[in-house]
Amino acid sequence: MTSPGMILQSIINISLFFLLALVPLMVNPTAYDYFYKPKIDSVYGLICIICAAVIARLCIRRVGLPLPRLAGPVFLFLYGCSAIISTVLSIDRKLSLQGDFLRYEGLFTLLAYAALPVLFAGLVESRMQAEQLVKWLLASSFLIALYGVIQYLGFNPTRHFIDSFNVSNVINSTMGNGNFLGKFLVLTGPLFAGYCLYKNEKKTYLLCSFALVFVVMALVLSMARASWLGFACAALLFALLIFRYGGPGQKRYIGVFGGAIAGAALVFGVFAASGWGSFNIGSRIAAKARAAFNLQQGHGSATRIFLWGQAVPLIAERPWFGYGPDTHVQVYKKASFESFKRFKASGIIDRAHNNYIDIAIGQGIFGLFAYCGIMVSFLVWLWRCMKRETDRRLRMLLCAVFSSYCGYMVNDFFSFSVVSVSPTFWALMGLTYALQRSDTSEDMHPPGAAVL
Repeated sequence: MTSPGMILQSIINISLFFLLALVPLMVNPTAYDYFYKPKIDSVYGLICIICAAVIARLCIRRVGLPLPRLAGPVFLFLYGCSAIISTVLSIDRKLSLQGDFLRYEGLFTLLAYAALPVLFAGLVESRMQAEQLVKWLLASSFLIALYGVIQYLGFNPTRHFIDSFNVSNVINSTMGNGNFLGKFLVLTGPLFAGYCLYKNEKKTYLLCSFALVFVVMALVLSMARASWLGFACAALLFALLIFRYGGPGQKRYIGVFGGAIAGAALVFGVFAASGWGSFNIGSRIAAKARAAFNLQQGHGSATRIFLWGQAVPLIAERPWFGYGPDTHVQVYKKASFESFKRFKASGIIDRAHNNYIDIAIGQGIFGLFAYCGIMVSFLVWLWRCMKRETDRRLRMLLCAVFSSYCGYMVNDFFSFSVVSVSPTFWALMGLTYALQRSDTSEDMHPPGAAVL
């Protein structure tokens, strides 16, 4: 007979699965906002369900609340505090509380982000469960990449009924924007190679290599230059880590992953020669490259440098706790006008296209310090785990996670946080803590980590 405790644990496990693997796939074609609100509302709802199930389970078992051990828990706490303080001191408290329309990164969202590493680190019960969650995340990533390629070929069932959103040369899959699609694939792409080396099965190598071809194709089709750079950094770092920490059998599979990337390049050549697709790949890549190296005009480096320059005096005006979460559209009103005059480009600017600058504007130096502390603590802990791990298969998966986060942080110099990608970013961090721990109760926490 199934006990109430087992039912509650099943609810928690299913909710964790939904958070990691299904939220990135969610769209709502009946609403004005296809992509963002369905995802963040689902995150809110699932976190509430998990918390309710945990409380009910604690009441039934009458035991204390089990808190996970995380690297740098103080920084995670400070990040949540910075969001609260910045909201209290915000230039628009209502906006900071609820979040801006189509961004939704107000106080509730930031607190949800901070909760995700704690939930995944504390509630994933075993390494086997963590491994299964990684597998489903990869399956979700493949579907997202596949849909991006299908969009390029002209089939787009989620093409919005609002005319201004019907841009034929935009590949965004379920992420809502090509830049966000690229950013998501930077985070998950290296995990395909790491998971292959972790499972060490011919079937897994075949499936993941096949999926990686579509991931690289979708990444290029996203036309997200920052993501191209981030993925290149992540792939190069992962290759170096394989040579440093991998065994002889693992090193030879670098050629397999290189072959998958070469296969994607071959498909692009066929597309370019045949004229298939919703836009010409070669001309678009050339235009993106020119804009990236043009520091005076164009939608590329010139606009990024301009916005970063505009942000410096803004940060200096309210340095410690910023203007409030998601108030960027108000803060950047003057910059929007100046950008229109200089670049003759329409549109409202609400981000600096640099996540670190955006955090400093919204949550101040205090919030940026906390965020960077979270990332540095996590990466230092992960690096130590990689060096200490005796299981070479698990070490390769940890190396892939390390490479993914490093590439993601490079990407963040030219992009910003968004609700279609960030929940996966924070959840995967918690899942990594769960992956590193043993299935035995004696080693339930990451070695050397502090208690939250």
